[in-house]
Amino acid sequence: MTEDPTVGPEFFASLGEAVEPTFIRRAEHFDALPSTNDRALEIAASLPASAVPLLILADRQTAGRGRGRNKWFASEGVLTFSIVLEPETWKIPPELWPRLSVAVGGAVASALAKSTGPDRPLLKWPNDVWIRDRKVCGILIETSPAAPRRLVVGIGINVSNEFVGAPADVATRGIALSQVSVAAVPDRFSVLHDVLQQLDGDFRLLGEGAAELIERWRKICALTGRMVAIGEVDRVVSGVCAGLEDDASLLIRTEWGPQRCYAGTVTVMD
Repeated sequence: MTEDPTVGPEFFASLGEAVEPTFIRRAEHFDALPSTNDRALEIAASLPASAVPLLILADRQTAGRGRGRNKWFASEGVLTFSIVLEPETWKIPPELWPRLSVAVGGAVASALAKSTGPDRPLLKWPNDVWIRDRKVCGILIETSPAAPRRLVVGIGINVSNEFVGAPADVATRGIALSQVSVAAVPDRFSVLHDVLQQLDGDFRLLGEGAAELIERWRKICALTGRMVAIGEVDRVVSGVCAGLEDDASLLIRTEWGPQRCYAGTVTVMD
């Protein structure tokens, strides 16, 4: 493991140019970890305030997790990292925390758009980013009961990896930036830096209640106008997606009238 407590330009030396420091105060860089989120949850409560936000980066993740029982397939070329953060840093109150998954997805989509040309990354509510209807990024936000003011934001991005050896459903549903990049394939640190910068700006907008943020999310919603089924804890809501509401919920037009969904597993039916 390597650690850099400053995380300034030196941390992103592979960019080959000077870059501005990000909002990260401390970083842990591992050759391999079972799960960056697991590591983050283990230490979230014990971190001093001076070390938060903390970045945990793994070159290889052997037991990555998604929502529910989903697993994250990670081969060489995947960018996997987690951030321990306090939303209050950006003046985001607890009542807005449910919007953070969409906020992170929107920020990642905006950051990746620098590399994809006409293949625009889209937000697949509530916690994925798609390119060409295939998953390029997954997001998992978790809380630690021992650190109620802190969240763990886990992000996995397919940068230059291949899907040889991946489970069949992953191979058919996944895509990497290297497959759509209009120029040279960006390295993982370059993508990481772009994502961190976009997260910082978008979190500030969320804390300020800026209307422009939800409008941007609406424009990149991959589900708008499509027939979907949303599996919730006690029901399945099926119908045509009418887009995102102001509170980042998904509006579904069903045969019984409009229904709002605040969480759930999405299946695209068309």
